[in-house]
Amino acid sequence: MIIVYSTFPSAQEARKCARALVLRKLAACANIIPSVESHYVWKGKVRRSKEVILWVKGTRSRAAQIKKFLELNHPYDTPAILFFRPQSVNKAFRKWIDKESRE
Repeated sequence: MIIVYSTFPSAQEARKCARALVLRKLAACANIIPSVESHYVWKGKVRRSKEVILWVKGTRSRAAQIKKFLELNHPYDTPAILFFRPQSVNKAFRKWIDKESRE
């Protein structure tokens, strides 16, 4: 199982990607955290913006496809797309993730 983290400029943009990933069975589910404040340097200036976090849960076998989908469909020029592998996942949840992410 993998968990993918990415930030978006709006809930609408995050929802669009979440829905498409789930409909394509690239992910079993996605969670949207509606409001975070991000501080970063972009093009030489310190910036601050409101963003939305998208957490995507899927299988390792789909990781490359998830990455490619997000790179092609993300509204940012340089999106954050980070992959995590949980150390431990309960059996029932992992089974559900595998079933819903099956090709």
